[in-house]
Amino acid sequence: MDQTKLLSDSTSAQEEAIAPGCVIERRFFIRAASIATAALAFASPGRGFARVSEMTNVTPSLDPPLDFESFIRECSELAKTAQAEVSLNEEAHIFRLSAVASRLRLTSVPNGKLGPFSGLNPPVEFGPLKIAAPLAIIQWRLAPGATLPAHNHNPADVISLCLEGACTVRHFDIVDRAPDYSSKESFLIRESRNDLLTPGRMSSLSTVRDNIHTFHAGKAGAMGIDINSILPGEKPFSFLDIAEKPRDPQNRIYDAVWKKL
Repeated sequence: MDQTKLLSDSTSAQEEAIAPGCVIERRFFIRAASIATAALAFASPGRGFARVSEMTNVTPSLDPPLDFESFIRECSELAKTAQAEVSLNEEAHIFRLSAVASRLRLTSVPNGKLGPFSGLNPPVEFGPLKIAAPLAIIQWRLAPGATLPAHNHNPADVISLCLEGACTVRHFDIVDRAPDYSSKESFLIRESRNDLLTPGRMSSLSTVRDNIHTFHAGKAGAMGIDINSILPGEKPFSFLDIAEKPRDPQNRIYDAVWKKL
């Protein structure tokens, strides 16, 4: 797959994966193997805090809404702190990012320059909105009925925030272990979540839970952003095929195989 340099925004020569087929080459470049892709659910900024409080017994914040640039500044500081933390509590980090994202004024998010991903039909499009390593904001658009195939993210904490339309996001965990990405050996995954994203709602993943996800758009399509907080470590990535029928319906366990697009 041809790689295209999309954007520059750092000073180190290290490459960092931020989304399906996408890496940051920290010399101010994003390199995409088509176009970059790409934990909590919130209905709106106000209801977002209600959801956070419901799940954690935390008093709702009265902080004001954020425009896009203010949102970037706050997320960037959180991402830098997380990358430097030796024993990072990823759930706490995602909670903090989610609290910031729930304050984002959706109408302030700019429209990025998007491109089609891997010839999918109906089309799926991606493009970078802001790269401030170790933070990467990637915008995505799914045409009506479009599916972004299942893929993983390592090592990163990722929040997918819907801006327009609606889509479902299914998350999976690997059961026991998975073979090397070059292997055609089948392995087991468990469906851990099935979220409906509408404007203002979010879905998240970390390096240790829900790390595989797949998107399917509704009749009106969907658009949103991925908030990628890149963590230290190797940057493995792959798509995968998931069996249509579960091997174990009661426990939602499926057979899967790594694949390339």
